[in-house]
Amino acid sequence: MDEDAPNIVVTLIINGIIFVVIPLIMAYRRGYFINFGERLEWLKNILNRKSVYLPEEWTITKVRPLSAFEKYQIQKIAVQFGSYPREGYWAVIFLKSGKKLEYKLGENKGYWIDDIIHKDNILLRKWQKGTQYKYDIIPIIEHEQFS
Repeated sequence: MDEDAPNIVVTLIINGIIFVVIPLIMAYRRGYFINFGERLEWLKNILNRKSVYLPEEWTITKVRPLSAFEKYQIQKIAVQFGSYPREGYWAVIFLKSGKKLEYKLGENKGYWIDDIIHKDNILLRKWQKGTQYKYDIIPIIEHEQFS
């Protein structure tokens, strides 16, 4: 029986790596954890009841540049015009994993259909109305500075 104990421990470690660690690494590399921190923050705020005031109209709650991880995942960002029922310009983000994300372009600032926006020149805006969230992208022109 003493001879079997190390084999069981090794088997449990190997199974843990195969069934837990490797799927988490694959999900991370494919970009499934983008904005996951914000979802946890929203859940934490609900559980702690820190935010008594929820805006009744669409309000900008956060403006931020893309993180280094998000920039690494992006292959290119192109501008497209939304077809019915969507209106206006949309930023289509092509990820290296082959997926495609679409965000409304808040201000086009001289970018038109099929223009490519550099991933360092955009800000992601988070809008909130009650418990609903939506995101849009605003491009930064190279000579503009934000603080």
